[in-house]
Amino acid sequence: MAKIFPDESQNYAEKHWEDIVILLTLLSTAAIHYFIYSKIAFLDFFYLVIVLAGYYVGKRLAILGAFFAILMVCVFILVSETAYLSTGNPMDTHLDLTVWGGFLILAAWLVGTLSEKRKEELEESNRRLQELETSYQRVNERNLVLKEELKRALKS
Repeated sequence: MAKIFPDESQNYAEKHWEDIVILLTLLSTAAIHYFIYSKIAFLDFFYLVIVLAGYYVGKRLAILGAFFAILMVCVFILVSETAYLSTGNPMDTHLDLTVWGGFLILAAWLVGTLSEKRKEELEESNRRLQELETSYQRVNERNLVLKEELKRALKS
């Protein structure tokens, strides 16, 4: 897994990254609901959380995080629908939220897929590097043997 935090909390953060994403999603949803006037405009903040989740924990958990963010927003809308009605027409607002949720899930899938592909390519690159190092060692060993044989041949 990629290193996220450079200090002693690194192990805790790596072990509990999923919990951190869920907590960040919950806290940000609550903060947007209670402190921000234009709630619809700040829903794009969740793209940052989902992109980070997709990059660090992969496609499956990023999509799960996107569903969780959508669920939390839906809960807050059920609690106070008038706070989310920016255009005055509930149908437009619900359509906007549906499109936002779809793109959030799409972003999670895309970044998670790209991250998993990057990890696979890095593993393949490390495997090939190991093979090259092994081949290099064999060539050096063979080179030493040939030098010794050349010295013996020149002496006789």
